Amino acid sequence: MFQTIITVTLNPSIDTAVYPDRFCFDEPMRVQREQSEAGGKGVNLSRVLASLGCKSAACGIAGADNAALFHSMLDGVDADFIEVPGKVRENLTILTPDGRQLKLNRCSPQVGASDLSRLAQRIRTHLPSGNALIVFAGSIPRGVNADDYTNLIRTVQDMGHVSVALDASDLSLSHYLSLCPFIIKPNREELSTLIGCTLPEGVEAVWDVLNRSDAFQHLRARISHLLLSLDKDGMIYFGEQTLWMPVPPVTVRSTVGAGDSALAGFVYALQSAYDLPQALRFAAACGTAAVTKEGTAAISRKDIEPILCQMEAAPHKLSV
Repeated sequence: MFQTIITVTLNPSIDTAVYPDRFCFDEPMRVQREQSEAGGKGVNLSRVLASLGCKSAACGIAGADNAALFHSMLDGVDADFIEVPGKVRENLTILTPDGRQLKLNRCSPQVGASDLSRLAQRIRTHLPSGNALIVFAGSIPRGVNADDYTNLIRTVQDMGHVSVALDASDLSLSHYLSLCPFIIKPNREELSTLIGCTLPEGVEAVWDVLNRSDAFQHLRARISHLLLSLDKDGMIYFGEQTLWMPVPPVTVRSTVGAGDSALAGFVYALQSAYDLPQALRFAAACGTAAVTKEGTAAISRKDIEPILCQMEAAPHKLSV
């Protein structure tokens, strides 16, 4: 479907998960084990796509001080990041023996308008003569605001033969409406913020709220593929059809990167010419598989297959 897939991460990270023997304040805790992975939404997407055998180019902005360490964690990913003064943020997640977690996201390097211009030109070098899908995903770094990010995306769209997938909670409804992305994948909280009303638990309740939301109807009309992830309630697809894919119950070990895995699964399925119901099914399986893994390790086919075996053969059609 696409000659090239490019992911763009403005605010990548090195994510370290530590597992202490206990959790308490004012007293030392002994770390039993730890693991570190390259992170950031676009990076996570490229890592999952690589594990599925689908090529993508991962572009973005990295702090020069620890860029070498960051790149050393990107085995199998074609990475092409411009460098700026400072460090790739090194995030820390503390996972307690009783299943709780404390996540500390550190500050990004300072990024300016000239850096965004350099990044746009770097992205241009990866564009083919045919169609390209460019996935803009993740948070924005210091020095960049939502309008700057939107202008960068619009600049890339104007390069021609470009479809945009967008997964960015820093942007407002008006930004999304102006960009008309090809794919978006909000979760329950993100879509609630976008349309200005709380989405409750339960698929039928969510469906009822969305049917009555003018903001959602405006958004839906501007998006070719809208994937709404609802955690244990599965995933709803809005596009040519409206479909709901339930997922099996699983033991949740970490929700970090689950949405990125679901979006990567959907992109992979489209690239592999799956029909829409099966693309949704595969995306939901990828997101579910991701929560069964610790930390931010990329899922693989061996993680996805057992989930697919427990899922229904096809999604349910929803109608007004």
